[in-house]
Amino acid sequence: MNDKKRTLPEGATDDEINILVVDDAPVCRRMAGSIIEKNSSWRATYAEDGAVALATIARETPSLILTDLQMPNMNGLELVGAVRQQYPLIPVVLMTAYGNEEIAARALREGAASYVPKKYLRMDLFDTVHRILAATVDDRSCLRLMDRVVETTFLLENDLGLISELVAHLRQDIQ
Repeated sequence: MNDKKRTLPEGATDDEINILVVDDAPVCRRMAGSIIEKNSSWRATYAEDGAVALATIARETPSLILTDLQMPNMNGLELVGAVRQQYPLIPVVLMTAYGNEEIAARALREGAASYVPKKYLRMDLFDTVHRILAATVDDRSCLRLMDRVVETTFLLENDLGLISELVAHLRQDIQ
């Protein structure tokens, strides 16, 4: 573990960073949360499975979700899919004790932002979370900006060429 001083992504403050740790094993849940809280001033909140995690997200939107793969009621891949549908801007990191390249590839295909084997949590978790949060700062800033848009007007007149450009622009903004 690297003890160098780390800074938060530009535009993010400590009080904005809440990481939801989802694992059915209380010891693993607390271990992952303690790694996060020990290496930074980020706050960890906890859920014991995917269904509880979705209810928690509805009450308080986390900055990132760290979830185990194997859980009852709703496993980690199912949670990734539900989060992608309902909360597409919240990144999800999958962790599992039964990791292999196939599971990692599937997690990424399902929409996970990253994957960390549990045996490497102490070495890799903080850096993985930090990297993903840094990448999502622009998305969160854009969302804050778009929440403040009151009116957008495009005057296209009779130029059909501008319609395809407008559609491309709107698609890019939506993504």
